[in-house]
Amino acid sequence: MFAEDPTTSNSILTPVSSACTKKVKKYREAAFSCLEQVINAFGNPEFFNIICPSLLEMCNTATPTKSGKSLFRTDAKAESDEGEDNSVPHYKILSCITSCIRVAHVNNILEQKENLIHVLLVSLSPGFPWIVKVSAFSSIKELCSRLHEIVDESLEISPDVGATSLIYELFHSVSPKVIECISTVKIAQYYEVPE
Repeated sequence: MFAEDPTTSNSILTPVSSACTKKVKKYREAAFSCLEQVINAFGNPEFFNIICPSLLEMCNTATPTKSGKSLFRTDAKAESDEGEDNSVPHYKILSCITSCIRVAHVNNILEQKENLIHVLLVSLSPGFPWIVKVSAFSSIKELCSRLHEIVDESLEISPDVGATSLIYELFHSVSPKVIECISTVKIAQYYEVPE
């Protein structure tokens, strides 16, 4: 699935993930799109440990804007100083997180379960537009698929306590937010498209 030589994939991941922190808006947006493609193309499970914690941190420090972009704490000052929008679409960061979940080892996902749940809950909050919520739904779907795999495998032996715990947590904390989002759907929001 990933390159025979992990140093090849890491040598590509490093500059791409670094580009995600640049100040120029277009550069950052392109970097996040590229990062998602790199994660998917190499499928290296170690990418989750390398990049996902920083992506989760970016989501945790973001505040919603009407355009669906995440305004990071460091960007807020730059935007007010320069009068320019340096924010990054939150849904692009969530798409990268979804790709990380797709390639990760389940044990690594379980280690980040609190951070993942927090990011999902924040992303489903009323301040974010539908494109962000749809990206959060995709992340939830991927996470549930990965957990389903581990539960299916462990049924033959014994249930995986960590996976079961995360499923329980998703059901009790994230499910109500999903239902809340779905109950407020308006036709105009359904047709909302990213810039």
